[in-house]
Amino acid sequence: MTLALFINVLIIIIIIIINVVFRVIAPTMINMESHHSTRVSAPDNSATRPLCLPSDSSDKDCMMDVAQSPSRDGGALKQSGKKAGAHIDLRLNARLATWNVTSATDTGYQDALVRELARLQLSITGITEARLTGAGTRCIENALILHSGGDTHINGVALVVLPPFVRALVSWKPISDRLLTARFAHKHGHFSVVVCYAPTEPSDDTAKENFYNQLSSLTQSVPPHDLLFILGDFNAAPGPGDASVDSIGRFSSGTRNDNSERLLTYCGLHDLVLPGTWFRRLDIHHWT
Repeated sequence: MTLALFINVLIIIIIIIINVVFRVIAPTMINMESHHSTRVSAPDNSATRPLCLPSDSSDKDCMMDVAQSPSRDGGALKQSGKKAGAHIDLRLNARLATWNVTSATDTGYQDALVRELARLQLSITGITEARLTGAGTRCIENALILHSGGDTHINGVALVVLPPFVRALVSWKPISDRLLTARFAHKHGHFSVVVCYAPTEPSDDTAKENFYNQLSSLTQSVPPHDLLFILGDFNAAPGPGDASVDSIGRFSSGTRNDNSERLLTYCGLHDLVLPGTWFRRLDIHHWT
């Protein structure tokens, strides 16, 4: 065997030995580094934080990427993401409603309410006579409840928002125990929702005038390019269809009273319509 051949064979043997040693030692070194490294592991972004935590969680953790304004009178919640609601198409998956529940204060009432609204697939629902005191937010399952009330369990309005509109909420503001407003983003812009509970017919004129003055001011403050939805209980019947009144349709019904006139005047001043009067419905669907 020549010297050159001997050197080549020796080099090959050394290479084989090095490969075997590397395969045995390298995994052990990696495992040791993973157990003893002082580096902070990168966060797992494979799953996002749920929109709402269970009902026993604190309100401040209720929504994802939302911060509450420190002002008590504003109480605005603002979505931090620039693309909030950008995926929501109102023409495809939006259902708005209103419901006078007479009370939402007893144990289990809010849970039952949220489940019923989810069963009916209602995206945003204005709640009147909620009778919840103060103003604030709370989460029940995947729903967000915004509420505005007084110091006592009288009147009170609320807005129940279900996904995906929870993420579309831009801001909200409690006005009084009869008024609440919220603004949402959607694919083509924004829309505003006002929840209201008007004084009953026997109420004195001062209470009615204060309510409609406040409602009119709130309506005028809505950005001009927003879609506007007024959800609530006006304690009024629009009366029979009247071609001279632009705000009601041919299927309007009921007997007009003082509250009716105030409602129609408000609608006329702000170019609003009562959509329920433009479609034929069963009598049972007119009753409250």
